[in-house]
Amino acid sequence: MLMDAEVFRLPIVHTTADGEEITIRLILPSDSFAEMTALLHRSYKPLADMGLRFWQHIRMKPSPKSVR
Repeated sequence: MLMDAEVFRLPIVHTTADGEEITIRLILPSDSFAEMTALLHRSYKPLADMGLRFWQHIRMKPSPKSVR
């Protein structure tokens, strides 16, 4: 099902249940990849601690035999 293009207009500001505002926007040249990487590591740590290591499957490249 296609959604109305208005749904995807950025930036999107979302208020969490505890009142914190989160802004979703495009990446800017001034954004720090080091800070984003650290944020992702902190965010996924609780999942990794529970044994949910799904990102391993994303990083793995399929072997030529598996894609035949």
